[in-house]
Amino acid sequence: MFGAAGTVGGTGLVVAMATPTGSPGAGDATTPTVALSGGGSGGPDWRLIGGVALAGIVVAVIAIALLAGGGDEPEGVATAEVTDAGEGGDGELAGPGAGDEAEAGTSEDGDDDSGVDGVGSDGAEPDDDAEADFVDDSTTTTESTTTTTEATTTTAFPSELRSVSLTDIAVADGRFEIAYETSNFEPEISRNDSSKYHIHFHWNIYEPESVGSASSPRGDWQLWDVNSAGELIFDAWGPGDVPAGATEICAVVATNTHAVDEPDWAAETVSCVEIPDV
Repeated sequence: MFGAAGTVGGTGLVVAMATPTGSPGAGDATTPTVALSGGGSGGPDWRLIGGVALAGIVVAVIAIALLAGGGDEPEGVATAEVTDAGEGGDGELAGPGAGDEAEAGTSEDGDDDSGVDGVGSDGAEPDDDAEADFVDDSTTTTESTTTTTEATTTTAFPSELRSVSLTDIAVADGRFEIAYETSNFEPEISRNDSSKYHIHFHWNIYEPESVGSASSPRGDWQLWDVNSAGELIFDAWGPGDVPAGATEICAVVATNTHAVDEPDWAAETVSCVEIPDV
């Protein structure tokens, strides 16, 4: 059917142009036609010919535009799409420029398929259990070391205990002369009187509680009370009597049976002097 008509120039030529029937882009579109009317008589009317040519060009351009408009949308042309916002909701305009989802790879269901934020490049969903199962089961064991320091308490032996104290040492006529003092007893060697106590001199290579008849193991000792002048001086040994390893001469109190007096306190009641160089 004819959809438009007009005259060309001052020629009186009427141009009627038909538009295609059917939808744009359909295969059965009708080819546009041109109807000519009017015109004068005589020889060639160059104005008429020029007008017809011009009309043909216009018709061709319109036909090409109509045919092109029936296909896919040209590239670069922005299109708008109304998406349903839900039941009873307003539609939402979507399309290029409406949001960044198109460039970010957001799928229609709202999931991000771009490989960002936990979704792999192959579109696979992240395995929540995989991350939860990745637990560092290595265990670092730190051993704590507790240092216990035992306080050493020196207990003074009871004042009523018998004791001896070596006060001096000298060398005279090839003999050691060691002066000493006693507490709570007068030294006297007596086998039969249990009230009598004397002194056992010994080298420091023996423990004080070992230098007595009741000791085990038993060390060596020299029993003593006073010298020949009745003085509290020990002179039974000389420099040539010092055994290997000995550096001191010591003394403890002994009973009349030659046992160490109060052996549990021997380490506190013992007294020693250093052997001088000769």
